[in-house]
Amino acid sequence: MKARNPILPLQYYCPDGEPHLIGDELFVFYHRSTGNSRFLRRMCAEPITVGSDGRIAEVLPTSIGMGEPYKPGEALYGYQACKLANAYIDGDTLAVKKGRAEAVYRYLDETARSFSSVAFDGTGSAALTASVNEHGELTIRIEAAEQTAIRYFTLIR
Repeated sequence: MKARNPILPLQYYCPDGEPHLIGDELFVFYHRSTGNSRFLRRMCAEPITVGSDGRIAEVLPTSIGMGEPYKPGEALYGYQACKLANAYIDGDTLAVKKGRAEAVYRYLDETARSFSSVAFDGTGSAALTASVNEHGELTIRIEAAEQTAIRYFTLIR
């Protein structure tokens, strides 16, 4: 795999991010930083889609990896966020310093996409808003009044 034609977007590219065949499916294994450190990593895996022309589509890191999309009522754990802005993963929690932050989760099951609000379990104080795009990607916007550690989010119908 060459960096000029990565399977994963460049910010996730790592030398071990190569395709592996498991049964009759291809997967890419890679790692993400955790604990706000380059040295602490969480192992991840994503399925690879090969087009009819033999080309491999770029793989977007998700929160579910090889699993099924989130169902209604399932907890969205802080460490499962696949994209963060002004926040970081600290062990198993999503840590937000005072101010604005975002956490993205890919993907929600179609039956989980309608909700009225979002709540969190953790420490600290924050106001939350959430939206889902047409692909089932959930973005949670966090306005933290103080340092906040989020164990998980819950979507409320």
